[in-house]
Amino acid sequence: MGDSSAVLNDSAGCIKSGGVTTISGPYMSPEQTESFPLKHHIYERHKRISWRCHFCSETDENGGSLRIIITCFFMLTLAVAIALAAQIHFGDYQFTPHGSVATDSIECSTIGTDILKKGGNAVDAAVAATLCLGVVNLHVTGLGGGGFLIVYDHRKKKVLDVIDFRETAPSSLSESLLTSSEGLKAGLLVGVPGLLRGLGLVHSMHGKLAWSEVVRPSARIARNGFPVPTSLISSNIHINPQLNETIRLQNFLKNIEAGGNLTLPKLADSFEMIAANGPDGDTPDNTSDYGLLSSTALWSYPEAVGSHVAAVDLNDLYVSVVSGLNTWFGSQLLTKEGFILNNAMENFNAGSNAFAPGKRPFSLATPIIAIQKEVCGRRLISGVGDAVVGIQLLVEYITREKNISTSMEAPRFRYNPVENQIQYEAWHKPEMSNKTLYQLRLLNYKVSAIREPYQSSNLIEKVGDTLSSRSDSRGGGVASRF
Repeated sequence: MGDSSAVLNDSAGCIKSGGVTTISGPYMSPEQTESFPLKHHIYERHKRISWRCHFCSETDENGGSLRIIITCFFMLTLAVAIALAAQIHFGDYQFTPHGSVATDSIECSTIGTDILKKGGNAVDAAVAATLCLGVVNLHVTGLGGGGFLIVYDHRKKKVLDVIDFRETAPSSLSESLLTSSEGLKAGLLVGVPGLLRGLGLVHSMHGKLAWSEVVRPSARIARNGFPVPTSLISSNIHINPQLNETIRLQNFLKNIEAGGNLTLPKLADSFEMIAANGPDGDTPDNTSDYGLLSSTALWSYPEAVGSHVAAVDLNDLYVSVVSGLNTWFGSQLLTKEGFILNNAMENFNAGSNAFAPGKRPFSLATPIIAIQKEVCGRRLISGVGDAVVGIQLLVEYITREKNISTSMEAPRFRYNPVENQIQYEAWHKPEMSNKTLYQLRLLNYKVSAIREPYQSSNLIEKVGDTLSSRSDSRGGGVASRF
């Protein structure tokens, strides 16, 4: 909704703990560096094993000291090997992570943390992960869409940027054409995409790695293939088979099955071109913001759809990006380059949201960064395609003081004031209780189930120097930490 965002500021940093001054950065004390857990366990085990070997050699009266020493040496070697294996396998849980990326796809989350490993920052990681989602979640977001993002520097206690790259109305499109019978054609609902321009802008201002380095992972995954997400198949109910323009998309989806390997060579070529030539496509210059939605309009507005990326790096740079095609499959127009176009023009209405060439329609997409005012308090990086979902998430997380997993997976609903209807997620666990549904019906609400797929969100939380991350099971993703 314009540049929809939620930012709460902090007033102090993490300087002292129990009266002891700690070093700034991700570690609370020198002992909590990433090598310490391994060394600590090795040294402790070495002392215990050495003592046992010495004790055994002193009490051996049968000339077997050499065998005992060899055995003890073998035990020590085995203990070191086990410690090393445990450190490699469980590394994320034995020391404070450098950073994390949470998305609706394990592939995209991993691409984000790979960028961090290469020396990139949270902006680089978020851009790379968002582009990746345009491949694996092409029914939700992609090169044909737009969105919003926030960049926040926690050490400086400063919002560095809030960027609105929402789709804009073409300068050649008139309101009379949009509202006529011709306006029913899918092509007239397409706004000028802003995703590449927005991601390119934030990368140019705050990124560290070369543009090609954050784009090429998406080209590789499109060319090599990825598992088809369940939500891509369940979203097919939103396809309108009566629109002739959707034939290409329908043919594309015919033989796709959830879990199968999907390759997108044409989209891979598009990303290779973008990596080589940079992010600039044809974007109108006469764009501007036209106000925000009222609280009443928030609930009556059509459900919005988006895909979210949360990223945090070693230096406490936080990034939240929400991007999308406006609805599931957007305009349902699949381009020959391999991406789907948005239907953002469908969101124009009356008043301050009235159509105008070069104007951005309202959106409910909302990146969220919430910072507790206490010293070393909670910091939450999240975001949603629909602000109604965001409100419920924050209520669960802040007012009820639940952990991120419980807050993330709590039941959600949507209210339709026109029909006095409560729509709930019937196929998500945990589900809304029968008692709650019964009480809603007693209050004369019409209660109905929402069909899958459901809106997802992702979370990264920092408390002091401890980092936790979680991807919403509704989106099918997994967070990655480095």
